[in-house]
Amino acid sequence: MKISNKSIFERIHADENGTPINKDTIQYRLYKINKNGQDIFVLYDDNMDVISPAYRYINIAMASQSYNSREKAMYAVRLLYCFLQLTKTKITKLKQDDIEKLKYFLLGYSPEKGSYSMQLQTVRSNATVNGYLNVYRSYLKYINIECDYLFETKKAIIKGINRMTEKAELVTSYSSNIKTGTPVQRVPRYISVDNFPKIIKIIRKDENKMAECIVRIMYQFGLRLGEVLGLTFEDVVEENIDGNLYPVLYIRNRSTDKHFQKAKTCMNITDKAQFRSKDYKTENYGYQKVIVTYDIYELINTYIEDAHSAARSKNMTRYKSGVSADKAVKDKYETDNYYVFINSIGTALSEQIWNKYIKSVFKRAEIPIDSNSKKTNLNHKFRHGFAMFHVQYRKTPLLELQKLMRHASISSTMVYYNPTEADEAAIKNDFVNELYDLIPDLRSGNI
Repeated sequence: MKISNKSIFERIHADENGTPINKDTIQYRLYKINKNGQDIFVLYDDNMDVISPAYRYINIAMASQSYNSREKAMYAVRLLYCFLQLTKTKITKLKQDDIEKLKYFLLGYSPEKGSYSMQLQTVRSNATVNGYLNVYRSYLKYINIECDYLFETKKAIIKGINRMTEKAELVTSYSSNIKTGTPVQRVPRYISVDNFPKIIKIIRKDENKMAECIVRIMYQFGLRLGEVLGLTFEDVVEENIDGNLYPVLYIRNRSTDKHFQKAKTCMNITDKAQFRSKDYKTENYGYQKVIVTYDIYELINTYIEDAHSAARSKNMTRYKSGVSADKAVKDKYETDNYYVFINSIGTALSEQIWNKYIKSVFKRAEIPIDSNSKKTNLNHKFRHGFAMFHVQYRKTPLLELQKLMRHASISSTMVYYNPTEADEAAIKNDFVNELYDLIPDLRSGNI
């Protein structure tokens, strides 16, 4: 059942005629607490006792992982405990039949046969359920509980040819995983070179210098929104590279970052002491850097001067508490560090406020916002636009684009090479027209 924003399960025990004998409700409350700048997840049973193994797993074993990974794992573990309570199954006694029931529970379907049925409000994809099963494997391993069926693997099989290595790939899979299809990976409708000027025109009409900085950083240099919102004063610098001075944006995480300010491909930070570690100072692990142009560098610095001066003059106390960021780099001046992008009241800009604004810009520019799809993220359209510009106009080689996109795997970059349906239509039309130029009789039908 859905009560407000809570999911509560009800188990009904009935006789052979379907008449209810008794009812139980199972909730298992999940709380997210921010303690000393860190997001802590706590799972309580229905007696309001903390599930200690889950607490240790999420907040200690997974401490170095991203907020999103930890949040997903916590929701998965909550569902596991709800299932165990509903079916009166002990976590130490999980068998194949229990795992099969668990999969139905996660999918949101009811088995066709058996002594029980389920009526659930949330339906999940096979891929999502497989992701939850992976969480359970990791969790059970962490708390030293065996479940042979969950960990059983199939024999290695050949899975096609790797397009990059031109070699057959050997893969293994878990027997308990559900079969999934291989969907066509399409790039979401991206910001084209025709639409980008429309966006800039509207933003300039709004006199929103902050918005112009953000969309230009994402579109012209391929940064993700979280990487932009996490930028601080010490991340916008000039640097000597091979004897020449270049403006550079540093991408890295801090313990003061909110989850929407995280750089997903950089080292996660839970303690300021990590700033001194060798890992944090290692490029492409602890940090990444992106060379930008001087016009963008000057645009950002002009925005900083105007917006931060105004915020300090309005309310210095609120500004310091709402915009302060950890210093990750020691310098001789030891000045305070602040997040670059701030809202109208002088605190760090949130993803929610930004999304509300950029959505209004898309609507005014008459750019489809794909409101029915969670996957077509409005902000990610700018990063896709950056990639597709390099593909369509600059004919950038795949390996070079991988470096520009800062992808760890070339397979991630290959997704951006898949054209949209409109692009495919244009490619096919161009091909046919070139073919007709080579073989004119095709057009007239005289062959």
